[in-house]
Amino acid sequence: MISKCANPACSESFRYLHDGKIFLFECGDDRGMNASADDGEFVGGPRLLRCFWLCGACCRTMTLIPEGKGVKAVPAQNPDCSRKLAA
Repeated sequence: MISKCANPACSESFRYLHDGKIFLFECGDDRGMNASADDGEFVGGPRLLRCFWLCGACCRTMTLIPEGKGVKAVPAQNPDCSRKLAA
């Protein structure tokens, strides 16, 4: 569950979907996820998907990138808070 802004320097609490931007990332160990058997059938385990949120103020200047089992807030090149879901 999302409880606060993913920017570590921000303490804004998550309250509304219309405020800020939600990001969906595949996190954690993905060993074997792209492997396939000789017959072309997909071989791999379940994917771990996690949601992260940047508040309205932070998403104007920052974006999130995957890093290990979490995310890292970095300066955005073309910030746009109008999209609510990014992957």
